[in-house]
Parts: sequence; structure tokens; C-alpha cells
Amino acid sequence: LFAGTGCVGDYFKDKYKVISNDFLYYSYVFNKAKLSFSATPKFNKFREDLLERMTNPDEAKAYLLLSRPEIKSICEKYFKNIS
Repeated sequence: LFAGTGCVGDYFKDKYKVISNDFLYYSYVFNKAKLSFSATPKFNKFREDLLERMTNPDEAKAYLLLSRPEIKSICEKYFKNIS
């Protein structure tokens, strides 16, 4: 059994009860989010936080470098004097 990208389930979710299953965990997570909601999320709190951080570049840089280790390692690898 596979769910893949969930396009078929997404198409039928408003007409039928959809049961989605897949061997791969990423597909479960993706389809759980896609099939559980009928509207696109607004991300209001995320947008507010992002706008607030973007008004202060030093705070935005510190947030990215401290909260996301993978971003810090990419920045240190490709950009000089970033940390």
C-alpha cells in the first residue's frame, strides 16, 4: 500500500473518507498534514515573528544561527565572517 504525494487522497477527501497509508514515514507526515485540513493554514504567528525579526538584522542572524544548527553549518561553510 502506498500514499505517495497524496494527490488522489486530497482530490477525494471532500467526497469520501480517505484512509492513507505508506511504508515511508515522510509520506505519513506529509499526508497527515495535507489530508487533515481543508483550508491552507494562515501561519499568522509565524508571519508576525518573522516580520519582527526582519526589522532587526542582528536579531534575525542570531535567531537563525542559534536556533538551527544546520543553517549555521551551511553559513559557516559558504560565507565568511558569518558567526
